[in-house]
Amino acid sequence: MALWTPSNLGSGILTAWYKADSISGSDGDGVSAWTDSSGNGNNLAQAVSLRQPTLQTNELNDLSVVRYDGVNDIISDGDISDLDVGTGDIWMACVFKSTDNSAVQNIFEKGATSFGLRVLANGNLQMIMGSTTFAAVQNSGNWSRTEFVLATAARVSNTNSGFINGSASDSTGLTDNGSISNSDVLDIGARAVGAGAMTGDIAEVLVGGATLTSSDREKLEGYLAWKWGLEDNLPSAHPYKTFPPTFTLPTVYWTGAGNLADVSDAGNWSDSAAPTASKKCVFNSTSSTITGGDLTAGEVRFTDGFTGNLGTPAAPIQITTDLLSIGADNASINVNSSSIADIYIAGNGRGVFIEGDATTVTVESLDDITLDLSNITTLEVRHESGAGGMISTQAASNVNIGYGGNVIGQDDLGNVDIFQGGYLFQHAGSDVNSIELYGGECLFHGSDIVRDTSAIYSGLLTTRSNQRHNVDINAIKIYPNGTLDVSDSPLTEFSGAITSYGGTVILGDGYTVALS
Repeated sequence: MALWTPSNLGSGILTAWYKADSISGSDGDGVSAWTDSSGNGNNLAQAVSLRQPTLQTNELNDLSVVRYDGVNDIISDGDISDLDVGTGDIWMACVFKSTDNSAVQNIFEKGATSFGLRVLANGNLQMIMGSTTFAAVQNSGNWSRTEFVLATAARVSNTNSGFINGSASDSTGLTDNGSISNSDVLDIGARAVGAGAMTGDIAEVLVGGATLTSSDREKLEGYLAWKWGLEDNLPSAHPYKTFPPTFTLPTVYWTGAGNLADVSDAGNWSDSAAPTASKKCVFNSTSSTITGGDLTAGEVRFTDGFTGNLGTPAAPIQITTDLLSIGADNASINVNSSSIADIYIAGNGRGVFIEGDATTVTVESLDDITLDLSNITTLEVRHESGAGGMISTQAASNVNIGYGGNVIGQDDLGNVDIFQGGYLFQHAGSDVNSIELYGGECLFHGSDIVRDTSAIYSGLLTTRSNQRHNVDINAIKIYPNGTLDVSDSPLTEFSGAITSYGGTVILGDGYTVALS
């Protein structure tokens, strides 16, 4: 099963798709361009820097949003003809936060009174699909001005239906045969420079000049809610309240009958067609040495039956996919993962080399693995048998080390949780943002532990260094089954006090450590 995204809506249903997490940049950067992720080329732009909204990183569910100042921020495309549906069907979906309640605010619009999402001065939220008279409406006070809101709406057979966080809006099911056919551009954040300007954030906007079924609307709500961390806002009866929408990809198999210099060559696959994002590509009972090319698929899986080589460490294969799963015990897999969301490694055979970055990496391998990834959002390492291999990793924002998990931190790590049976060796010259031990063990050769959220509930944290370095352990908490051993770090300097709740601190000669 693969996670459903708006790309699965099908041809002609999705007209334009703007997601803030697709924008590259640093926190506070002006947004001069916003690419249409639908592939239809309806890209947004704003060349005047004073009118550019700003990118706000790690804002909602660790994802970026676009922030509007309520003065003159606006970003626009031209007239999108596919939204000129006349009296035909049309739909919208948006995750946003509107924080100003003093005037009309246009979240987005193509003809302010024809099609768009806006907030009136009285606080009513209108989903306009033909006219303002028969728009679906959520009344003031029945939606949040301090939290992000998920709004979806569709006009089907001249009936407007609106939904807020997956529940029907206060006014819905209204007949509206107003014509949507104008030369207006699509604006996001205002209806014109300084007119109807919103104050707040936009996470994602999707629109389509086509029929949106109730089933697809619910999938959109599930996708947006789980992506942006709003699933708790969905009603209890919503089909995606407890899990995000998924779909089954058609599976094709590697045959190796084509040109092995190109992994995307149609002759190498069981359906004699080049792989696409709508397929699950499986490498199974075949021995091949694959030398190059790029692979794009919805899911890529290497099973235990695949032997041989995929690329080399010097020339890894570029893979673009939502999920990469590696379980080949007699293969060498070398991948550039700059366009992979989730990676699952159950075995590495003769070697796994992965470079680039990834959102989530889960490792349950018995073998040693090196992850040459510049950044991982979340790294999960565990092995139920308790005999996992040693996982060497570069930078990672969140690290969870479970039973049988063994990790070498080669670069800075963010927040690290180590559970019973887990082990971390933090390499010299690198930092950890915070460490919490729940029965595991950490041998720390790094530079700094820099957060006061660190705690040893049980387990052992040992600092070891023959070089002078600072370990900032502000108010680290040590509980009855926890131990901090600093006896083998003769030159370590502690800049913070240690709070002991019955735990143990092992000191070397000449140490003075404050215990509170």
